[in-house]
This record gives sequence, structure tokens and C-alpha cells, in this order.
Amino acid sequence: MSKLLKALNEIKQAEITAVLTFMAHTDALNNLGFGVLAKLYQKEAVEELGHAARFAERIYFLGGTPATTPLAPPNVGKDLKDILKKDAAMEKAQIDRIRRAVKLALDEGDPGSRSLLEQVLTDEEHHYATLTQMHDNFEKYGIGYLAVAAKEGAEGGE
Repeated sequence: MSKLLKALNEIKQAEITAVLTFMAHTDALNNLGFGVLAKLYQKEAVEELGHAARFAERIYFLGGTPATTPLAPPNVGKDLKDILKKDAAMEKAQIDRIRRAVKLALDEGDPGSRSLLEQVLTDEEHHYATLTQMHDNFEKYGIGYLAVAAKEGAEGGE
């Protein structure tokens, strides 16, 4: 198996981890009374599932077998601040994985994989920026900020 194929499988596994984590956090946020924010998290989980499916298609195309297990168990936050912090760290780790894989795709002369990786990288960078901004603003302005941000996101202002 090529280094790129291994990297694509690892990225797919990390997407599965993200789906499980975002769903666990959807449940936790609902339980904490942040239903609007939970809906945003559910939307992110669905997007990550789509990423996993796209990587599976590419892995099959390259002659590999897609992994079906998460890279790691979900790292579930204990409260809202912890959820945002852990999810931002998860997204940052995925960004780093994808960037390394882009280099491998270039080295192996695989423009199709490179294109897929760059498309997903843009999504992951957006997720990371959003989570980091929410965490930082929560630190600065408190819970009221997140209520406004979640409402705006649910209305399409995300």
C-alpha cells in the first residue's frame, strides 16, 4: 500500500472519529440546553460523514480498502468550553494530516487525490476557524456570545 493510500485511510478514520465526536457533542449540547448550537453540531457531523464517504470512494478508486473504524474514540468534552476546545484541536489535527497528504499526492503524481484533499482541507479550515472563534469569544464575552452566535449560525449566518 502506498504512503498516500495509508494517509487517505487515516484521514477517513479521523473523519469517522469527527462524526462520532460531533454526534456525542450534539447530544451533550442538547442536554445542556444549547439546542440551537446542537443543530449546528449535527450539521457538522453530516458534513464530516460526507467527507468520509468521499475518501472511501477515492481509496476504492486507488485499489485500496477503506477503513471502517474511527482513528480514536470520541474525545467528549465535559462542558461547553471543553467541547469547543477539544473540537478545535480535533479539526487542527485533521488539517495537519490533510496537509501532509497533499504533499504525498504531489510526490506520487496523483492530482485527483490532491484535488479531493484540498477541497476537504478548505472545509476543515473553516470548521477550525469557527470553533476557535467561538471558543475565544466565549472566553472574552461569556455565554451570551454563544447564544447569539448559535442563533445566527442556525439562521444561515455561519
